[in-house]
Amino acid sequence: MSPEVVRLRPMGDSYVPLVQEVVRPTLRHLHYTLSNTGKQTLYVKSIEILRGPHRRGHLFSHDPFTVLHQNEVKSCLLEPGEILAINIEHPADFKLPADFDYEFNSHELVSVELIAADGSRYQMCHDITELGASGPDLHHPLWDGVASGRPVRGDGFAL
Repeated sequence: MSPEVVRLRPMGDSYVPLVQEVVRPTLRHLHYTLSNTGKQTLYVKSIEILRGPHRRGHLFSHDPFTVLHQNEVKSCLLEPGEILAINIEHPADFKLPADFDYEFNSHELVSVELIAADGSRYQMCHDITELGASGPDLHHPLWDGVASGRPVRGDGFAL
């Protein structure tokens, strides 16, 4: 599906017929690197942009999250010692329902789901809520790395 939108606007005064124009959304370009510093192979399952109530992600919470964008990254294996560069391009001006509760769903996240060779499932979430158009200053915690943390257990949620 194309992110382009058609908008109608008047050519001059209000008595002139409307003209169609194509409007492209503001795109956000994110560049990430994933490094496997462990001792077993990791499977990169999915990368998504989420909106929800917790900065840890939907696998660590019973509350619902909205998937704003699924990145078209091919699933791949990441061997120990390897680094993977990932580019995420997505519309920054999402059209959510009028009744969407932004106060409750206050976190925008980049979610990377990984599966380890021993079957452990991980979700790494990077909170990009404060990214905005130009981003925060260079010393903001937004620029810090994110570790894989504890695995998600069989009941679907982390301990």
